[in-house]
Amino acid sequence: MPQVLLSGSDPKATGISIALIVLDLLVVAALLGCSAFLVMRRQKGADWKILPIWAIMTAIWAWAWSYIWYVVQSITERLNAPYGEIGINLIYALLCLLFGHAAICFLFCTFYRLVHILLRASNEGAKLPVKINVVHWTILALIVVLSIADFALWVVEDFSFLVLDGDYRPVQVTRSALIWLASWEITAWAAFLAIKTKRTSSFKGPSIALLSGSIAYSAMTFMWLVDYLRWYQTVVTYTFTEEINSLAAKSFLEVFFCLGLYGGIMVFCALSHQLEKKDDAGIVLQQTLAQEDTARP
Repeated sequence: MPQVLLSGSDPKATGISIALIVLDLLVVAALLGCSAFLVMRRQKGADWKILPIWAIMTAIWAWAWSYIWYVVQSITERLNAPYGEIGINLIYALLCLLFGHAAICFLFCTFYRLVHILLRASNEGAKLPVKINVVHWTILALIVVLSIADFALWVVEDFSFLVLDGDYRPVQVTRSALIWLASWEITAWAAFLAIKTKRTSSFKGPSIALLSGSIAYSAMTFMWLVDYLRWYQTVVTYTFTEEINSLAAKSFLEVFFCLGLYGGIMVFCALSHQLEKKDDAGIVLQQTLAQEDTARP
């Protein structure tokens, strides 16, 4: 996301920016709480063989570090930290961008795996059609490639004498549009599964949790897309400024959506044991996942 420098002379802006910093720290605490929840449940003997725990944990920690670096950047700006040849705040901004991009990639990996788990469980552990796997992992690969390209272009623009004059913005808008479309595709799958399994009590909880988390994520990606489109249409001035009230509203919405999407994932994890208790479907599901994980390069 484009970074916004907050004015230090306006008392209203100062109060709002400090409130946003506190809010970001609360989000970090909530994300760390999600990570602790997963660890404690695992230590208590929760059998989560069907869950992509590594992807969930990586997404949580990457998102948390993204917020941490944004908070550090905001604090140094408030303190009027001196700029070096490159600028320490610029380094913080790029670290925030790097971890944010990584979190999004691992979030898509997480959502795709959860959708696949529910699809298999609702079909008594049967393998997914090859087309679904191919489409989902191709989309994920495109998101990863565009994320790497976006970050690289930011580095080239900010750490070299090469002036791109906004030529990198189509890459950012394309990436944002793909993320938005892909998030709604996940929401469509989640809605389909919620309707399909509404009469099965063991699937109802996980499917509703997945639907709730995917809706929150889709709403967040739509907000990002609108923001990038607005930024794309502006004249290149090497800064992106907006009213402090608008920034505060978007920040509160992003926090709400962030907690919603991770809350949905945590509820899915907490109820995932229900997917393994439907006759022998859980055993078949675990075996299928193990085989596909072994086959995946």
